[in-house]
Amino acid sequence: MKVKSALIMISGKLETAIPSDNHEIICCLKSTWDKLKRFSKTIDSSATIYIDELLNNCDAEKIIISQEMKEDAMHDLNRLKEEINNVYFCFKLYYGLVEDLLIYHRSDECCHLCEGQLNYYFNDVSNSVLKECATCGRLYDIDMRLVEFSEVGMLRPANRDELLINKIIK
Repeated sequence: MKVKSALIMISGKLETAIPSDNHEIICCLKSTWDKLKRFSKTIDSSATIYIDELLNNCDAEKIIISQEMKEDAMHDLNRLKEEINNVYFCFKLYYGLVEDLLIYHRSDECCHLCEGQLNYYFNDVSNSVLKECATCGRLYDIDMRLVEFSEVGMLRPANRDELLINKIIK
């Protein structure tokens, strides 16, 4: 299967899955990634590794996919369909779509420096939830205080329990 054909087929599958529940969305992302992964390696090998880790480590029961996150992903998907002739850009949109669905974020807050989207991560060193700007990489604690990189260990996307414990979601 050629890359453009794969992207067209995948956009149709995702369009059907995104309005669904977490389990169906995750299954669809994993099955579409299986078809795109070999092409992705030549486009951006580090993004390929990152998306692969995100998908391999996600559990539909432990993640939160809000309606707002689904809307963000649908926006990315619509852009992907418009740009189908630009394969490189389509892959970048696909990477963003996966992040929009698997890493919790809210539209009512943004980075103090660049106003970029803040994604929620869990810091294993401090056992706390941090917000990372998707644009400039700045880190904030849940009270929006700047966090020094020296205080941070390995970050991973925050899961449902961690967001509940920190009263980020109800």
